Amino acid sequence: MNCLLTTMKVVLPLFLMIGTGFVLKEKKLLSEETAKQINKISFSTFIPLLVFNNIRNTRLEDVLNYRLFAFTVASILVMWGISIVIGVLTEKSPETRASMIQGMFRSNYTLYGLPVITLLVGSSNAGLSSFLITIIIPSFNILSIITLETFRNREIKLVSILISFAKNPLMIGAFAGLAALMLELKIPEFLEVTIEELAALAVPLALIVMGATFKFSNLKANRLQLALTVIMRLVIFPAVFMSIALLLGFRGIDIATLLAVFATPTAVVSYPMAQAMGCDGDFARDVVVLTTVLSGFTVFAFVFMIQYFGFISI
Repeated sequence: MNCLLTTMKVVLPLFLMIGTGFVLKEKKLLSEETAKQINKISFSTFIPLLVFNNIRNTRLEDVLNYRLFAFTVASILVMWGISIVIGVLTEKSPETRASMIQGMFRSNYTLYGLPVITLLVGSSNAGLSSFLITIIIPSFNILSIITLETFRNREIKLVSILISFAKNPLMIGAFAGLAALMLELKIPEFLEVTIEELAALAVPLALIVMGATFKFSNLKANRLQLALTVIMRLVIFPAVFMSIALLLGFRGIDIATLLAVFATPTAVVSYPMAQAMGCDGDFARDVVVLTTVLSGFTVFAFVFMIQYFGFISI
């Protein structure tokens, strides 16, 4: 029961915000065109501010776990490689293939994973997990930019990839936050409050926009690719990499952190990112919605198993 309540506290608000967007669209209070414009604003402003704020507020003390960092990065790279192979073998459209690859390997660690970790181990014990943002966000963003840029252009253009990387709002937010953290930058209170308030808009807006632009007809058009992407993201990848992590001896806060890396749904930001970079935004959106909806069952199952076998205490 405790596991169920823990998961539902995180999942239900996400469902309700997506549902709010869908209802607003059905009531004609929010048009799809307006939702897409809001999406662009969120991607270029609110989400980067959220990333900046999360990293800037991280504490360096007692969070440097190089073994965990190395395993996390190596696992992300392997998931990316496997996703590329699957995408190339199963999808002909370069734009949809790019969104499919991103949907498989990129998890929602920041917006979904951290709340789960906090509920599992408490906010006072989540310093390590928060600091991991500085590694996970750049890793996911670099690989996503390479993927979306490469398949959009149908060929690898290093200069174009580097320019996209440098101009990407999420990368700007991540490195600005890291710089502020390292320099122990003191921000005036009025500016700090403004940043926090704007950053707080990121998650609700992104989820509402997803609901407002979601179309059930798209699910029928890409059933095989969507099913494959969802299964890889929510079942195969977490089962394989969590098993490897347990065999390597990760326990407690470490395994809770890795659960958030491997078992959470596709990152919300993958939708605005795919849309902004000229790939299949509709497919990316549907993957985010489906993985978010179904993650309530899969995350519950993984949390229950690691608790039942004593790998973590809740």
